Amino acid sequence: MSTREARREARRQEMLEAAMDLVLEDGLSSLTIAKIAKRLDAAVGALYRYFSGKDSLIAELQVLAIGELHGYLVARIEAMRSKRPESLPDSTWSLAQVVALFDAYLGHAIEHPATHSLIDHVLGAQRLLLTDEERQPVLEVLASLLETVEVVFDNATKAGALGEGDAALRTHLAWASYHGLDHFRLRDRWQPDHLQVHVLNPAMMKTLLLGWGAKPGELSLAQELAGSVATDYVEPG
Repeated sequence: MSTREARREARRQEMLEAAMDLVLEDGLSSLTIAKIAKRLDAAVGALYRYFSGKDSLIAELQVLAIGELHGYLVARIEAMRSKRPESLPDSTWSLAQVVALFDAYLGHAIEHPATHSLIDHVLGAQRLLLTDEERQPVLEVLASLLETVEVVFDNATKAGALGEGDAALRTHLAWASYHGLDHFRLRDRWQPDHLQVHVLNPAMMKTLLLGWGAKPGELSLAQELAGSVATDYVEPG
């Protein structure tokens, strides 16, 4: 990379950081190119030399956000390793990892609402006006995240914790379910306790995994193990 290219890339990253700061402060819906330019004390036209528009900039923020979520989920699984009892069967262990992943998805939504909104935008806002070239990095980083989840489902099947089934299909069904559950959190303040997300979460996972062949007793133990990690998990960094 030449000196000129390095300066250009550094400026581009500066713009992305300013945009992310604005999302953190005011939410995604209020983000505009004009606000980013004002934050950087730059001309609006200068940003269009780096991004074709707001949608392409949001797409790049989504790449960063999805990568953060991916790291968050992997770190949660890594945090479980020290919690595994020596006598715990592989099947229970693999099931606990499935539970922990989706607990972590909701945890990320609560702990990082602004960046999580960018991921939510991938699912809910198909109106982004992107070229195939602009869209491809988002699809690639999302595919990598989903592949990690698919591997966890596949391991649970191989260990005998779940019946035979398509890991990719299960990943998308579970994610769709938890995407909806995440939005239900907005209703918690006026719902009775037994209909709030902290209760619906384990019930949702139990319904899904029992339907896919998990044994009730083993699933209860897996949920207990995953829950013990969630209570003392500290995100690295």
